[in-house]
Amino acid sequence: MLKPNRGSALLGEIPSARLPRKQRPKAVAVVLQNPDRQLFSHTVLSEAAGPWTDTIEAERLLEALGLARYAKRHPRSLSHGQKRRLTLAKALARRPKVLLVDEPSVGQDSNNLASMFAELDRYLAGGGSLLLATHDQRAVTFADRVYAFENGRIIEQPSQESP
Repeated sequence: MLKPNRGSALLGEIPSARLPRKQRPKAVAVVLQNPDRQLFSHTVLSEAAGPWTDTIEAERLLEALGLARYAKRHPRSLSHGQKRRLTLAKALARRPKVLLVDEPSVGQDSNNLASMFAELDRYLAGGGSLLLATHDQRAVTFADRVYAFENGRIIEQPSQESP
């Protein structure tokens, strides 16, 4: 979303710096660790089907993530885990080229985590790119590459044989 200080970042084959400024937020979506920082609408449905989103896809995602029955409720009335699924639905409904997700498994039981992972699989199968920050080893199933960090430094990285 910002011009790199060094090197370049590509979105597909287009250098991000050449992407018109108004198109950058459409190309990249972020799901923060604290969902309260991303909830602004008056209903769950209007949150998921916000700017730059596909409304039909937003409704499908709410159903898939177990949130459809809360469509008319205020987003802040949801549990923490439900809010996290809502922010994921909101991001996925935008159909970004790149999705950044911080700690997706927090507050999720096994069933809800499975539905989140299924939607992330679907996103990846559709050609999206996912950058995931997590402490949960279950999320490693999405990884082509895994980097471990300690005190801001990489302490482990993939071998050359990694896909």
